[in-house]
Amino acid sequence: MAALLTAGNGDIDQDVFETLKAALALAPDSVGALVMPLGNEPPWDEQAGLNLFTQVQSESVKIRAALQGLVQSQTMNRTRHANRGRRMDGKRLHRLSSGDAKVFLRSRVKASPNTAIHLLLDKSDSMSYPLVDSQGNQLGTRLPVALAASLALALALEGLLGVNPGITAFPGGHDESVYRLLEHGQRVRPRAGAFALSASGSTPMTEAIWFGAASLLRCREPRKVLLVMTDGQPNDHLSTLEILQRCRDSGIETVGIGLGIDVSHLFPAAIAIYELQELRTQLFELSKAVLLAA
Repeated sequence: MAALLTAGNGDIDQDVFETLKAALALAPDSVGALVMPLGNEPPWDEQAGLNLFTQVQSESVKIRAALQGLVQSQTMNRTRHANRGRRMDGKRLHRLSSGDAKVFLRSRVKASPNTAIHLLLDKSDSMSYPLVDSQGNQLGTRLPVALAASLALALALEGLLGVNPGITAFPGGHDESVYRLLEHGQRVRPRAGAFALSASGSTPMTEAIWFGAASLLRCREPRKVLLVMTDGQPNDHLSTLEILQRCRDSGIETVGIGLGIDVSHLFPAAIAIYELQELRTQLFELSKAVLLAA
């Protein structure tokens, strides 16, 4: 109590908003108009969420298989002695005379926590527009594909050792809020009911990126990746480009997933999908070059 009562400003942690500004090296005049959005619980539909969970389970297994070993780093533990191997320890050869065959050196490799991945899911009005392929065929609307892809990706990443996924939908009930679909550290299945959303609102992508970056900064994993699944039309194009560049300059990798649209005008690393089944192959190809590079 005495320490608390005598604490000065330098002894008190900054709030998340101030911490994020410092981490991204943002000047006060560049963020004066921005407000950190509120992270609210989404509308809940348990049955619809479980139906979607069941629908994407098989595809999530395929996504996981495609990404296995690519999202996690490996560390070498101390060497140990074994009775077989390819490298001998000359200092232990004398043990052979006493019947001890553990004269070989072996190193153990294990996966170590490495990557926090936060997905921002656009649920704006325009996500209710139809998906149209290159031949002009309508493939349904964008948001159902986005919800299925988000849930499948979260489920796939959850099964990979060393990966910590989180998902946020934007906007929430209004442009100054977002929906926390899956917080880092939560299990996917109990949160399935949060994925029964409808399209509404505009596209406050800049503010959503603030929220996603803040979530990543709280994670202990040294590698941080921000995925944005969108139709590529933010409210403020220039401020979105600015905050994305600030994220990259601060070590947060940024990747765009376009729903039936090319989003490379916002994200240097980007893919486009028209259906859930394309996510696996597109992410795998991207991961080899950018997303999950060591």
